[in-house]
Amino acid sequence: MFHLPIPIEGNSGVPDSIINKTSRGQEYTILRYHCDIDYVNDEPFTVLTDKSQSTVYAYMPPRQTISKQKMETSEYLEGDVIEVKDSIEGTMITFFWNGAANEWNICTRNGVGGDYAYGQSINAESTRKKTFREMVLDAFRLRISSSFSEDSDSNSNINDISDVLALNELSKSHCYTCILTHSDNHIVYNNHQIFRASLRLIAVFEIDAMPPLVSADSDIRYQGCVRELPTPIDRQTYMEESKTEEDDLIWNVGKRVFGESNTEAGIHYLNSVEDVVLFKKDVFDYASSVTSSNILSTDLMEWNKDSIYFPPAWILTNLRTGHRTEIANPFYERAKDLRNIQPNLMYLYLHLRRSNTINGYLTTFPVYYEKFVMLEREYENFITEVHNAYVKFYILKIRDNTIPKKYFVHAARIHHDIYLPSISTVRIKITRSVVNVYFIHFSIAKVIYFMEAEN
Repeated sequence: MFHLPIPIEGNSGVPDSIINKTSRGQEYTILRYHCDIDYVNDEPFTVLTDKSQSTVYAYMPPRQTISKQKMETSEYLEGDVIEVKDSIEGTMITFFWNGAANEWNICTRNGVGGDYAYGQSINAESTRKKTFREMVLDAFRLRISSSFSEDSDSNSNINDISDVLALNELSKSHCYTCILTHSDNHIVYNNHQIFRASLRLIAVFEIDAMPPLVSADSDIRYQGCVRELPTPIDRQTYMEESKTEEDDLIWNVGKRVFGESNTEAGIHYLNSVEDVVLFKKDVFDYASSVTSSNILSTDLMEWNKDSIYFPPAWILTNLRTGHRTEIANPFYERAKDLRNIQPNLMYLYLHLRRSNTINGYLTTFPVYYEKFVMLEREYENFITEVHNAYVKFYILKIRDNTIPKKYFVHAARIHHDIYLPSISTVRIKITRSVVNVYFIHFSIAKVIYFMEAEN
């Protein structure tokens, strides 16, 4: 066990899961814990250690540490101030120093190294989804003209994280949590300027920051702890013992290396529990007043303060206790649900095609237009090839064994299951439309399996 930042120090018990990972030849352990929110819900947080679980490398906090109801009732004391901050769309990436390997590396809540990806690129020409590590490198390449990248010749040849010279300026006793945005990591927003590869520093944690908080003869494994550093503009009461000058320097260096969070303009404060209740009520009252037909609008689904989809959520933090809760933007959540029907775009395309909602989807997410044109061409070509196989074998009687198996198997089924049974009633002419209807009777997953089968 190790000591956690104050808001969740009482939740540092036995991990819910232990996951072993390897990155760059180094073995790691991901310890997944949970922070109790209420009697039904909890929030995961992650600690990254070495294989022996004796050295802490990184800490990834939960999104919230208390329920909205508790923040308004038992948590709240007269005079408390609640900070409200806009959340940022993207993926959380944490940078950490591995002294044994003498290198900087990255991790997410469920993995180490970033040699993996989730979601789908919006780039029509993309044939492969970029990994998170590759997206991070793209972000650094775009920062070569910044004040921390004066040696452009060196920084323009960034092939891996070890080539990012600016990381040498960071404190190796801290881990840095950033939000990654990238065109290959599109979630909801449409405007292209936010798809520039970028990193935005949102939190810094000091590893092994304080003396052990357990007795020397304890059998508790962890003796270290982590401490959250307050931002230079955000001196919260529960962090009053922070090392102000040192923390400010670490934050300022981090912001120059990774980039500003740009959330300061989206911060305001609630000075009473009534303000908190009204804020939450306003969000959901407005959401309920907008009809579902108006929820998805390409004109509004942009990264700007005037959009009903902005921000993704509001993070509420009690400045006395450090506890935070999240109020999700219901408009953003609806758009995200639609966007994430299925990470496989072919699955999504076929799902929308069957429900006759492709046009509506592309109105909402126009960045996928070229991708969908390619998917439509691929699917229609598959239907054509199956129909051509049927014509060649059963109508033209050409039996030269040149028809690929992936097409012939369906031509044979269509002939035996559709055409032959129809002879005794109303003979069915096997057209492309008939072939198309044939595939509609299969699940979407099955159709994709057919399309990806080897010839």
